[in-house]
Amino acid sequence: MITKAELHSVRALRHRATRETEGLFVVEGWKGIMELLASTVDVVRIYARSEVQPPSGHFLPDAAVPVTAKEMERMSQMKTPPGILATARIPDPGPAPRDFEHLATSRIPLLLYCDGIADPGNLGTLIRTADWFGFAGVVCDRTGVDPWNAKCLQASMGSAMRMRIWTVDGADWLRQWKSPVWALDAHGSDLCQTTWQPGALVIGSESHGLSAEARERATETLAIPGAGQTESLNAAIAGSIAMFEIARSVQAF
Repeated sequence: MITKAELHSVRALRHRATRETEGLFVVEGWKGIMELLASTVDVVRIYARSEVQPPSGHFLPDAAVPVTAKEMERMSQMKTPPGILATARIPDPGPAPRDFEHLATSRIPLLLYCDGIADPGNLGTLIRTADWFGFAGVVCDRTGVDPWNAKCLQASMGSAMRMRIWTVDGADWLRQWKSPVWALDAHGSDLCQTTWQPGALVIGSESHGLSAEARERATETLAIPGAGQTESLNAAIAGSIAMFEIARSVQAF
């Protein structure tokens, strides 16, 4: 049985400040719960409505706390609560790396740096794509959306629980980063002509593009060649294209 205090504690995790203070985040829905249980992330508590049944071949842990539809609705961050919710500890990725030597064991020895990405769907998609191609990790500027935001987690499709993710003061991290930095911008040189090295790929915010710090720190500013008339690409699309191009060229490292 859930207590009133516990219900309020879970509900409070919809706020970034509370997540950071408590070191906890919320996962909702069977897909997310299955990804959580299959990961190394520490599960704190699972809450489920008694009438909600797991997908075929899956089982609800015995320690799951039964809740009513009303209680689930109060805890859920979704318009239509899926009926199962878990709290888990935000993984500690350790100190943010300062050069490519920390990335040597990754399939692609580059970090994805999200420079003030504000849309949780875009950030989640970028994390998912970085996971797909085998990037070393994701660094998120604190001015952007929290990677442990519920919508971001949903868009990442479990990748946030597998990738190493750091949330940093972006300007400070860029000053300390010692390896090459490639920054995407519509007015840069041709992405496809780049000779990639271990380093960091920077994706700027949807509204404002690259920050002044990222522009100043960039070893090279790159653009995705196109033939149409649209002004720019969506941040997640642009980042995904760039990550594909890097993965395609990985044998050159």
